[in-house]
Amino acid sequence: MNGLILSCGTRNKIIQYFKKSIYELGGKIYGADASKLAPALYECDDFFIVPEFMNDQYIPTILEICKKKKINFLLSLIDTELTIIAKYKNDFENIGVTVIGPTYEAAQICLNKQKMYDFLLNNEIPTQKSFFSLDDFKNAREKGDIDFPVFIKPIYGSASLGIQKVESIEELSIVFQLSKQALMIQENMNGKEFGVDCYIDLNTGHLVEIFIKEKLKMRAGETDKAVSVKNYSILSLVEKFVENSEGFFGPIDIDIFEKDGKYYLSEVNPRFGGGYPHAYECGVDFTKYIIQNIKGEITRAKNLDYSSNVFMLKYNEVKIIKK
Repeated sequence: MNGLILSCGTRNKIIQYFKKSIYELGGKIYGADASKLAPALYECDDFFIVPEFMNDQYIPTILEICKKKKINFLLSLIDTELTIIAKYKNDFENIGVTVIGPTYEAAQICLNKQKMYDFLLNNEIPTQKSFFSLDDFKNAREKGDIDFPVFIKPIYGSASLGIQKVESIEELSIVFQLSKQALMIQENMNGKEFGVDCYIDLNTGHLVEIFIKEKLKMRAGETDKAVSVKNYSILSLVEKFVENSEGFFGPIDIDIFEKDGKYYLSEVNPRFGGGYPHAYECGVDFTKYIIQNIKGEITRAKNLDYSSNVFMLKYNEVKIIKK
């Protein structure tokens, strides 16, 4: 069995985890990235430098790699690529490759924060107050429904890019006036933030396992320090989201805020989250589940089956490559 990890970037740990699981079957893990300086490439058994995923030659290139290396499954590690891969899912399946990730429709909802907000409201899943025009925010503020500070972010975006805190209506107006992107405004939750790593069975679509961490420190949009926790209110919230959703398969990463003792689902990334190594090191092995699913096995459901009060502390490592 062979796997291909797309846009592997700096996710060295994900490659290492997959290699441990697949080596038992005599398989290999291949990597692909548009940059030859992506460190995770050099963890792979072999790798390929490919066009940017928006390039017309990207999908034909990946299909050719899959045929050449007899790839059984592939997945992407970045949000913006997920919709492209999902769009061509049938092309991959026609050559025997399983695509690990959401359907095209589910990927679109996650990438478009307005669609996700509407989905959460329609399914009565608590989420933070959000506004998608300056006038709507001003009207809500006049009614006393929200006030500064607030956060603004692109409606289409990932990895916390473009997020900034705003303290006044003057500053907010200037940002909207100058922005070349569609923006949204969100209330400042000002409470604890949690990251949830989930696995949804590829064959049944059922939630198999979740891992919850309280985020203690963030860096460049990813969790830098965290501690594992068991929280049944968060478990129930995630279960409700999955039960009301369609089209999610494999790993998904969910952000949740706590405010005044209540929990609010903020964002969903249908891929391995940047903090997933915390879950893996606590015994929550999604790579094993993926391989079981590819073999046709259905994974056994587990709830919060890990130790709490385990800390994750990220630090920098160096990869030296000789030309």
